[in-house]
Amino acid sequence: MATALVVDDEPGLRTVMSNILKSEGYNVITAEDGRKAIDMVRLSNPDLIFLDIRLPDMDGLQILEEVKKINPGIPVIMCSGFSDVESAVHTVKMGAFDYISKPFKREEVLKAASRALEARRIPAPQVTVVEPKGEIESKPATEVKKPVNIMPVIVGIISLVVIVAAFSLLKNLSSGGISVYSTPYANPTALAWDGKNLWASDWVAQSVYKHNIDEKLSIASVFTLPGSHPTGLTYDGKYLWSCDSWARKIYKRNIDSNLSIIVSYDSPGQEPSALYWDGINLWCCDSKEQKIYRLKVSPTGIFVEKEYISPCRLPVGMFSDKNFFWVADSETNRIYKLNLDDLSLVNIYSYEYEESKLAGMTYDGKHIWICSDGTQKIFKLSQKNLKKIR
Repeated sequence: MATALVVDDEPGLRTVMSNILKSEGYNVITAEDGRKAIDMVRLSNPDLIFLDIRLPDMDGLQILEEVKKINPGIPVIMCSGFSDVESAVHTVKMGAFDYISKPFKREEVLKAASRALEARRIPAPQVTVVEPKGEIESKPATEVKKPVNIMPVIVGIISLVVIVAAFSLLKNLSSGGISVYSTPYANPTALAWDGKNLWASDWVAQSVYKHNIDEKLSIASVFTLPGSHPTGLTYDGKYLWSCDSWARKIYKRNIDSNLSIIVSYDSPGQEPSALYWDGINLWCCDSKEQKIYRLKVSPTGIFVEKEYISPCRLPVGMFSDKNFFWVADSETNRIYKLNLDDLSLVNIYSYEYEESKLAGMTYDGKHIWICSDGTQKIFKLSQKNLKKIR
């Protein structure tokens, strides 16, 4: 039985939420303030948390930070009033799993709880078959087996391969040419392309993943970065760069077994949310100040060459092609197309899977890659798959 912690200072709302969850078999514990909630997380280690964004002693972000220190794997669903939606969206970027708005609707509460528990599932380990050592018992010499006709097996295998290939093609065509990949991690916050592999970071798991470009987008390597919360990634041709909104730092990393830090820099903004290397300059988005910085990297540090007002509220990914600069917005699930020279707005686009929460974006020279926070999905699409809405 899953245990849900409900944190709200209003007794009536705690009761409503508790009754909804209990009716579906959840074990429910409650807390009326932030301090008690943190104590209950330490004592009870709940499977998920519904957290009011405004409490008398602490705000939601402070409690979220403490919960992530105790157990970063617990999904936290923020509960907001109408006036707090913007703050709730911000906490999602800062590590919350999702948010729901008051007044609560039963189906929204249960759907959020179900998705949170689904995201915590750990994939089954790969099973390695080891051949037994030693002599193999031989059969009597007089025993002669008839030759086995393997042609039906071969034909069956070929038929199965054809059917699977046809199904995959039909699925791809039905999704408008958008490829959808499942990931074993739930909270990707950034993507980067190194010319051969796709890199992704998970804020909650404090890890970076290197993906092979194959049918399953399989994982080639996993790098655990304890104490780090990577919100942005980019590759400069030799090194991997990451940024951390909580630490307000930008890191240049060796691509070794630990992604060891070569040097760290103070971020030009308060909450760096994405990075991009254009071949000459390092770019950084800031979700707090809603700005985009073009940075010059030198032996003595990084310096702001130019800053731009971001066209989106929560910029989480960016890239440039030969003609335009592109920025992704986590708040609206929109992708903004900008002029290269002054980053003025050209067009705004949506993409097919808008039920997902856009958390990061990169470009491999041909395809746009998008990661979705909370849904364990990564999407590959082309610019023609984008739907122009302005």
